[in-house]
Amino acid sequence: MSSVFHLQWQRLLVTTVLLLTVLFVVPAARADFHFGDFKYTNSDAGCIITGYTGPGGVVSIPSVISNRSVVTIGANAFKTSSVVSVTIPDSVTKVLDFAFYSSPKLTQLSIGTNAASFGNFCFYGCSNLSSVFIPNGNASLGDYCFYGCSKLASATIGTGGSGVASIGLYGFAYCVNLSTLNILSGGANIKDYAFSPCLKLTNATIGNAISAAGPVGANVGNYVFYNDTGLTDVSFGNSVTNVGNYSFSGCSALRSLTFVRQSGL
Repeated sequence: MSSVFHLQWQRLLVTTVLLLTVLFVVPAARADFHFGDFKYTNSDAGCIITGYTGPGGVVSIPSVISNRSVVTIGANAFKTSSVVSVTIPDSVTKVLDFAFYSSPKLTQLSIGTNAASFGNFCFYGCSNLSSVFIPNGNASLGDYCFYGCSKLASATIGTGGSGVASIGLYGFAYCVNLSTLNILSGGANIKDYAFSPCLKLTNATIGNAISAAGPVGANVGNYVFYNDTGLTDVSFGNSVTNVGNYSFSGCSALRSLTFVRQSGL
């Protein structure tokens, strides 16, 4: 299978998945309230931000509304908005599907320490986002989460703890300017095509362990770094037991691939 055909097939698959998701995901009925430029609803756990009506620019999402913690950024809440800079408070634990989908003016993103769940297509197509730092080492990033963030230059997950991060299918695919990748949690479960193609990625550090969700060791999916032609050095942690098919296919500049002794490959 040629590289050109393979990449064309990838794009067709993404378009098909996106269309099916939009067509068949029907939002549940809800009662929205207003707080400044924000729409919200209530759940047992706290407030859910469901929409944004402001002019864009610099936005700080509130941590408390009516004496209740804001715990979730809802699906589609900031979809295609004009926000430039967003601060997500420490109270938020979940950011749902399509929350910031295709927000082309978004350049800066500050994520609180407790945000651990990021939905599918969450920041898809945020083409001016320059960097992302997710402090929570147990963060789970859904499929296509940062797909097509074409100006994204650096991505860091975790701060050196013992958590296990998860990166979904095509999580950072087509982040063509991504040059620095650090997964500093205890480990990471990385699914297919997560960083393919990231043409300017040169160095990747994947924690001190890569751990699957279950008890059967580690898993790095298929085609994870496929066609990352600038990739020179990759360092994996101490419990790698499996690296999928073609994970480094087309990485023509790769010169160093480091696994520690405990790895079960």
